[in-house]
Amino acid sequence: MGMQRLYNESGGFSEYLYHQVGETIVASNGVEGKIVEKIDKASYDGLPILSNTSEVYFKTNANGEIIQARIYKDRKPVCDFDWDHNHTNKNGEKFEKGTVHVQPFKKDAKGNWKRDDKHARYLSNEEIERYGELLRKLKSDIKLRP
Repeated sequence: MGMQRLYNESGGFSEYLYHQVGETIVASNGVEGKIVEKIDKASYDGLPILSNTSEVYFKTNANGEIIQARIYKDRKPVCDFDWDHNHTNKNGEKFEKGTVHVQPFKKDAKGNWKRDDKHARYLSNEEIERYGELLRKLKSDIKLRP
């Protein structure tokens, strides 16, 4: 779990910047997620850009509540699910705290993964089917759509 420059295409990383906290969280449809935190707490404590083995990594706040999920495919970031804050897109579209909004990842011109926080959206039907149960297991009062 780490940054792009530490990524080994064949698997793992040359240096690990995050570690798992607690047990792996599993939904009945087979989706697994892990709560992770940065090893060096003095630096940025977001989620890893690239995954090691998990399809989903979760971030917690200072109170230990899960506030974000990052989805990966083939170890690459696909999108973030956020619900712990209000969000407003560049066009003025608003997403209320407590309702999941999705922010996709794209590669920039230099080949680095960047989150597109200007074009958030609600969960698709496919995302609700795949991840909805897992999200509700983490936070029972979460809204998957308004």
